[in-house]
Amino acid sequence: MKPLATICILLLCFTAHGGENAAPSSHMVFDDNFDGDILINEVRVPKGGEAMYTYYETLGWRGGAAGYGGIQVHPRAHLYIFSIWDHKKHTAPIKAVHKGPDTITQKFGGEGTGLKSWNFKLGWKPDTWYTL
Repeated sequence: MKPLATICILLLCFTAHGGENAAPSSHMVFDDNFDGDILINEVRVPKGGEAMYTYYETLGWRGGAAGYGGIQVHPRAHLYIFSIWDHKKHTAPIKAVHKGPDTITQKFGGEGTGLKSWNFKLGWKPDTWYTL
């Protein structure tokens, strides 16, 4: 069994709840103190583990401009989500330089400010490994 499969199963057992009306979510924030420019992770949602609105974070980072990416179970589709916060030390807002087909981007506020993107048409299937 892949180590990540074990992590995914454990995360399904221990979900974090941010508030009374928050959907279950799992967050994988790794210590990425190494030389490199790219973070990659794999995720698989076991069949039967797709609770409505559950979010599976596969990439997460903190710092001057924090962000996350992952997949979610949504009434419209199984979607991909990516969000990045504006950097704390300057006023230039984050903007999308490139986005894939059918990807929607929008500025957000509330828990800080930044840019969110999601794709409802790309989709994902349970019991399939995806690299993000």
